[in-house]
Amino acid sequence: MNAEISFISELGWLPHDCVAVMGSGGKSTLIKKIAQEAVSYRWPVVITTTTHIHIPFYAAHETRVHLDHAMSWNELQHAAQANPCIAISSIHHQKATGIPSEWITPWLGQGLVLIESDGSKERPWKIPGPWEPVVPQVTTKAIIIVGLSCLGKPLITHWIHRLALLYQRNSYPMHPTITPKLVVEILCDPGYYQTKIPQSCPIDVYLAACTSSQEYHFALEIASELQAHQWSGRVFTGNIGEKSWICRLTTE
Repeated sequence: MNAEISFISELGWLPHDCVAVMGSGGKSTLIKKIAQEAVSYRWPVVITTTTHIHIPFYAAHETRVHLDHAMSWNELQHAAQANPCIAISSIHHQKATGIPSEWITPWLGQGLVLIESDGSKERPWKIPGPWEPVVPQVTTKAIIIVGLSCLGKPLITHWIHRLALLYQRNSYPMHPTITPKLVVEILCDPGYYQTKIPQSCPIDVYLAACTSSQEYHFALEIASELQAHQWSGRVFTGNIGEKSWICRLTTE
């Protein structure tokens, strides 16, 4: 676990990628970290959402562009006059509404676009609804976040967003707590994520907020289970804080 390795380098994201970030337990934190690194590399960065984000998102002095129509990349950069730029449509009670996914299309290849693609009510784990995540067809990378603090916790709404959807599945969870196996079942069920992401887009998993040896053990269990299920993407774990780190848990 090397604290000196940048998240961008480890994840292999490029200056012109369009990245959809989804799941729960660390989406906003990861997007901020990536944006900070990208700005330090002098990459142009736009942060946006196809659903909702809390405001301020990036920093108290963040620059926001309120869109009521599609903008070209040059128009957006001219309106922002800052890097990164937060592109939203409106704000209501400190919560910003996102933009239609098709408005992101003209930005492809112009800079790093980071998209928060679903909500989770600040829970560490979620069961996606039929309408989410909202992933633009131009997305080049996708990453699903799972907050490791949920592992071993009871199946209650304090830990799980949209818990009711868990009990609507054909296979009722037999264990009273959130297990690595249950997390993997949701990740690997095509109806939750894969069918909503462009087929050409690689899908990685980031197991966030790994702050203890027990959580690291849970992360290893999830990575092993995913490989057993022939998960095609990569699996990472790490933590973003005073000493941030990230490492890859799966091999090619």
